[in-house]
Amino acid sequence: MTRLKRSAQNAAVGILGQVFSIACNFATRMVFVRTLSQDYLGIEGLFSSLLVMLSLAELGIGSAIIYSLYEPLAKNNREKIRALMQLYRRAYWTIAAIVATLGIFFSLKLEWFIKEIPDIKHLRLYFLLFVANTAVSYLYSYKGTLIGADQKQYLVDIWRYVFTLIMTLGQIIVLLTTGSYFGFLVCMVVCTFLQNFVVSIVTDRRYPFLKSKMPVQKIDPDTLSKIKKNTFALVLHKIAGIASTPATNVILSVFIGLHTVALYANYLLITNALQRLISRVFDATVASIGNLGVEETQEKQLRVFNLTFYVNACLAALVSIPLLAIFTNAMHIFFGEQYVFPVSIELAIVCLFYLKAIRTAALTFTSAYGLYWFTRWKAIIETIVLIGLSIIAAQLFGIIGILIANCFTSFFVSGAIEAYMLYKHGFKVSSRGYFLKITAYSIATIGGALLVWFLLYPIGNTTLTSLLLRGIASFALSIIMFFGATCWTSEFKEFWKMLKAIYVMLKRKA
Repeated sequence: MTRLKRSAQNAAVGILGQVFSIACNFATRMVFVRTLSQDYLGIEGLFSSLLVMLSLAELGIGSAIIYSLYEPLAKNNREKIRALMQLYRRAYWTIAAIVATLGIFFSLKLEWFIKEIPDIKHLRLYFLLFVANTAVSYLYSYKGTLIGADQKQYLVDIWRYVFTLIMTLGQIIVLLTTGSYFGFLVCMVVCTFLQNFVVSIVTDRRYPFLKSKMPVQKIDPDTLSKIKKNTFALVLHKIAGIASTPATNVILSVFIGLHTVALYANYLLITNALQRLISRVFDATVASIGNLGVEETQEKQLRVFNLTFYVNACLAALVSIPLLAIFTNAMHIFFGEQYVFPVSIELAIVCLFYLKAIRTAALTFTSAYGLYWFTRWKAIIETIVLIGLSIIAAQLFGIIGILIANCFTSFFVSGAIEAYMLYKHGFKVSSRGYFLKITAYSIATIGGALLVWFLLYPIGNTTLTSLLLRGIASFALSIIMFFGATCWTSEFKEFWKMLKAIYVMLKRKA
């Protein structure tokens, strides 16, 4: 019950905070598109993607060390925690210097990544501010990961959302009063630094032994070997990570132009926000799953995964179906008709979102179990297939070709290999059941989406009233159809028991 309680607590704060964060991002973007030209939105998307690619310097050492923290936290081994955190600090301060150096170099070569350089003054300065934002994020962010590994991620989240609000208000005020993109970016850099600095102080107060003046013990060879092994594997995963959205934006910029990047950036604002919302549910359970892997039997672990995967599939369906129903409305109302893609492209964007979202449970367990080594070659295969297909498809079919290449890679390469390795090395059983489940869940989702599409077709696509009607109706229909299609499964029954347990727990606290 302790794991359930901590996971529920982390998830509650994470979900509510993410909804708040989404609202802040929307408010900022709505002001952004009305005060700055479309070119600024294009470079915003491109620069963000380039900085994600620069974050390859992180090398995955953070995730490797977090995994190594689960056992000493469970056993209250403070000396080992201190040793790991010192290693973490040295690594991240070095990474900050590497990112800054690479960023300065790329600022001199921006023409490599933009088909037509827009007529924007101080373009390189703006890119350097993006670099500074990424570099300063490494200076203190490692401290907050200790709180997360100790199953108290909600404490970090609260401060993150406080500074999200401060940054949102600051950026909106700057845009409305001065229209300065420079001021907009300065607000971002300052808030990123202050957020991580405050979380660092909170961590030191909760774990005062971190400030001990006693000599730090050496990390034992076995732990260090595991960190090095997982770090090497995570390097490959990082490469695959940048081959997805960041590389897609760069390919769009190089082969198609900043205009398409600008339009796609608004759609990504929505899908990425929703993806983070789903991820927050599962991120809240990572530490508990890591603890589960240390203390429970494999049979219990597999049962917990099946339940988690059911919740994952449910969330993916209940978000994807309404998203398809309201996408045109939302883009038209919030950003303007000139920012709306054709329905065929919107359908491809939603398909890609769904295929990424339904992989969240498997990725969460892979991360919590530290199985990066076993999935290392997946990353290389994924990168080669995705970038190769995307470049060819971009020249033949434009953006829709790139999106289809992403869908193909996500389902048939990334998702398939991740699940196979998780079952083989994590649960040590056949993965056949997983593939049957994901097929059944996807068929139920596709059927629900088609039914909702035809039922709601008579409702218009351009007014706020139609947006609300389509949103409410599609969400209600999605719940009825997904639960109706899965209510006979053991996972649904386990899910219902879990909801009752959470309700009882909340009722006692009230």
